[in-house]
Amino acid sequence: MSTASPVHYKKTRVGASAIRRTPRPFGLERLEQRDCPALMISIAPPNIPIFEGDAAVFTVRLSEPSSQPERVSITVAAGTATLGKDFVFNNNTQLLFGPGQTTQTFSVRTFTDRLAEGAETLVVTARSLNRPNVQAVKTATIYDLIRTTVRAENVRVVEGNNGTAAAVFTVRLEGRPMLPVTVSYATADMTALAGSDYVAASGVLSFAPGESVKTVSVQINGDLEAESDETFRLNLTNPSRGTTIATPSLTGTIVNDESDQPGFQITVEYVTSFYGEVPISVRNATQAAVNRWQQVITGDIPGFVEVSTGKFVDDFRMRVQMGLLGDPDGTDPIALANAGPLQYRTTGSQLPWLGETGIDPADVTSSQLVAILTHEIGHALGFASSNPNFTRWVSGFTWTGPNALREYRTLAGTSVASVPLESGGGAGTAGAHWSETVFGRELMTGYVEPAGVAMPLSKVTVGAFADLGYTVNYAAADVFVLPAAIQSPQSTAPGWPRAAPGTTVGSQPQTSGPARPVAPAPATSPSAPKMDFPTGSVPKTNLASKAVVSTPRTIGPSSSATGRTIAFALLSREW
Repeated sequence: MSTASPVHYKKTRVGASAIRRTPRPFGLERLEQRDCPALMISIAPPNIPIFEGDAAVFTVRLSEPSSQPERVSITVAAGTATLGKDFVFNNNTQLLFGPGQTTQTFSVRTFTDRLAEGAETLVVTARSLNRPNVQAVKTATIYDLIRTTVRAENVRVVEGNNGTAAAVFTVRLEGRPMLPVTVSYATADMTALAGSDYVAASGVLSFAPGESVKTVSVQINGDLEAESDETFRLNLTNPSRGTTIATPSLTGTIVNDESDQPGFQITVEYVTSFYGEVPISVRNATQAAVNRWQQVITGDIPGFVEVSTGKFVDDFRMRVQMGLLGDPDGTDPIALANAGPLQYRTTGSQLPWLGETGIDPADVTSSQLVAILTHEIGHALGFASSNPNFTRWVSGFTWTGPNALREYRTLAGTSVASVPLESGGGAGTAGAHWSETVFGRELMTGYVEPAGVAMPLSKVTVGAFADLGYTVNYAAADVFVLPAAIQSPQSTAPGWPRAAPGTTVGSQPQTSGPARPVAPAPATSPSAPKMDFPTGSVPKTNLASKAVVSTPRTIGPSSSATGRTIAFALLSREW
């Protein structure tokens, strides 16, 4: 760029009066490019590891396009790698960037050998031939290619009746790679279907150097469907370079457990009600109660497929919900819980195969929650006035079943004619529990004990379940004694005077095997009410009298069974 030269005038005297001006030009000024960023060079190694035998491709970039050709020389020097042995490169290599061009590539050839050398390095330098002091340096690493193998095994998992189980595949890496090894996994349907039988899973396993075991967990959905074993696949794909998958397709087998298992089985179904799902505290207490009854009742009852649902029954199914049965608005201030049998077998023992219980949501934090649920499951199993096998042994407010009577006579030390049942409390309590006056804190009386006071399941109760038709284990009973006033020969009429509630006297006679010890209860005043309720709430004493009656139900394992129908009364539990 140039500009007109300015003209300067010099005064020159000519004679006395004349002045002559002569021009004097300046030199032209050359303008340089100023404030422009300097050109930069960078080197990018391959975006994957360089293994021995690779032709490693590097990328050289200019920070901005140039308006004129740019030449860049490339040299590759040895780091820990050896030129000519581990790699080769022509160090006279030049890259030509045309105007506007910003990227060029070149490759370095590496060699494979049989030596375990570990990682080795080489140093790449890119230098501008047009611009002094413009260059870039990059160190790259060459790795030994160590062959590895991934393998896994098929898995079998029992389905379960509810909730979920986990099919865990163990994936093993054989070999000692220098870099992480990855492999992808994904499930695929066979006879099992994702969404109903299992939860689909996919992802990537990454073995860091030194790791050799990874797991893939597939969630299995439990159900009560009577079905064959079902299968799904776990496919392993996309291994890292140098890795072979020895078992690319694995089989997960979901083992159907809807079959007649030995012993007595109680399967719990948690029902969502108006009050929502059953909380974990109630679920844990329910499982403890189920375990207790499975210690007491030991004999298997033949299982069957319930036709209307296709579900297998082995041996008893128990529904648990929040909210009292038959009290949807929660207006009953008395009962802590209630329960009863729903359907019965039509042949053989005619024992219940389905029962239900409802828990007052206000009592989920009760310290006696396990005892409450143990009591209620006892009702659902048939200790209920709605059960014909129960009422056959009831005479007035006494029980005449021979097994319970034998154990009661042992406790009382006298040849009484029957076992006293509760005569007070109204419908749902009277005639459906042991006498509170006689049995005190025994589990199947109609009142809950204060916090910290044990509620033993006595041999009398175990005997009553034998009378109902169950095969029982008397040795699973808790240690229990009658109040002191009951332990000597008395009138055979029910309703004897009892000692202070919760008082224990003497030791428990053993009729067959050791009993489970229970901590003795503290003595209380005879007038002390037996209740367990939050401060300020309504005491849950023996005040309820309403019986909840359902619509008639067909008794039997299927909707087409020709069984009898009854008006089914749920037991209101005055706890």
